[in-house]
Amino acid sequence: LVVRTVKASVEDIDRDKQAFSGFVSILFAFDGVRDIQLRLYVDVEVRTPDGRVDMVMRTPSILYVIELKLNKTADIAMQQIDLKNYPERFALCGLPIVKV
Repeated sequence: LVVRTVKASVEDIDRDKQAFSGFVSILFAFDGVRDIQLRLYVDVEVRTPDGRVDMVMRTPSILYVIELKLNKTADIAMQQIDLKNYPERFALCGLPIVKV
């Protein structure tokens, strides 16, 4: 439901990346509120030594490092995650880290 909502709403959102990442984090946060068992924590623009991660989502079992791109490909987003080594910032969290 959240993914469909985001896809349907992207054209209505200001193309400003910060506004978009804030919008997505609110959607995921509300999704977590509806399902207390999910225990989903979301943070945006998380600082690292080499830049800022657009979004970090943590569940009890997995940490997601997310780079959002509006007019670029997913490959470019993944390259940025790797180039700036964003996962290193969260290496001590004790959870598997998934790059998105």
